[in-house]
Amino acid sequence: MNETIQIQPLHPLGAIISGIDLRQPLSTTSHSSLLQAFNKYAMLLFRDQEITGDDMKRLANVFGTVSDQGEAPGGVNYVSNIRPPGLSETGEMTLRGGDGELQFHFDHCFQENVLRGLMLYGVEVPPDGGDTLFADVRAATQRLAPEVRVRIEGKTIRHKSSTRTGQPEADHPILFKHPRTGEQVLFYSRVHAREIYGIPQAECEQLFRLFTELIENKDIIYRHKWLRGDLIVLDNIALQHARETFDPKYSRHLQRVQIG
Repeated sequence: MNETIQIQPLHPLGAIISGIDLRQPLSTTSHSSLLQAFNKYAMLLFRDQEITGDDMKRLANVFGTVSDQGEAPGGVNYVSNIRPPGLSETGEMTLRGGDGELQFHFDHCFQENVLRGLMLYGVEVPPDGGDTLFADVRAATQRLAPEVRVRIEGKTIRHKSSTRTGQPEADHPILFKHPRTGEQVLFYSRVHAREIYGIPQAECEQLFRLFTELIENKDIIYRHKWLRGDLIVLDNIALQHARETFDPKYSRHLQRVQIG
């Protein structure tokens, strides 16, 4: 293949990748360039793509392996408001929560195996609203006061889902070692965090408020307004993501692939 990949950094995180047709197999050089860009920028945006679920899964293998954990049989499902939760017409699961606002979170932080990344592809998007927000948790971690870092060093946090079947929960180091870059990341999801073992609950609540303020600081958040054909690959450990509300009379249909 003769791709000429171009990388344009976004502010304050992420990069636009151009000069590549994701319907085609990648060269070894392109594979390496994309992985390096992903490690550096944590979110890659490809525009004007006409791709299938199989194309997405092939690209996912650049960054890890396709994961079918949870609600994604075969690794592919949807974040959508145009079909009810359950089986779609193609037999793939529709991810619940396709409407309205969604607060900042890591996907599947309540599972033993933390997802390394996610892919989202804009099949249908509303003319306004429904933006996805990405927060740089790496930057938030660097802003932890030394005394707070000492307090949480070596501690374990419990995350739990109150909406998934069986209400799954999992324990992870609150300063989580990123499996690719090796850097420590504050592993706290406001939607799912329940306690930090060894710290009294009242103090946990104070810390949780602090963590929320650090992660949701506007100067480390990138807002993405979707266009049809946009594909985003995001690091589910380095970044958190959220969704803004939108008028439900419009379709917002994103195809999703999990990277384990």
